[in-house]
Amino acid sequence: MKKIVLGGLEGRMGSFLVEALKEEEDICLVAGISEKENFEGEVPIYSDINQVVNEVNFDIYVDFTIYPFAKMACEEMLKAKKAVIIGTTGFNKADLDYLKQIKECKLNIHIKVDTGMNRLGVKDKEEFNLIIKEI
Repeated sequence: MKKIVLGGLEGRMGSFLVEALKEEEDICLVAGISEKENFEGEVPIYSDINQVVNEVNFDIYVDFTIYPFAKMACEEMLKAKKAVIIGTTGFNKADLDYLKQIKECKLNIHIKVDTGMNRLGVKDKEEFNLIIKEI
């Protein structure tokens, strides 16, 4: 089972992904990252990325935050040898080249401007699941 941490889980795309992941048997959302910490719901929500890296057992970080946070979060996740899927827009070639330099695990970058699952660079939930299984 792949364990996911989702950055921006309270946003539009993050909320969609939270609901979609509830239906999956081999993918589990184990934590979220947002501005406000909340440990009382179904999924613990952290506000400190380093706390997530140090305390949560997970395989993949999926980011749907805003560019400045996403850049920092992805850097920290890659340094911690976590796989990363970036669904946030705003990254340029220099950013991606930098992230590739620090990675020692598989880096999946899917950046699109349209809505729905297409924003991840996939056409539907099944294709998203295939990407997760490959990591």
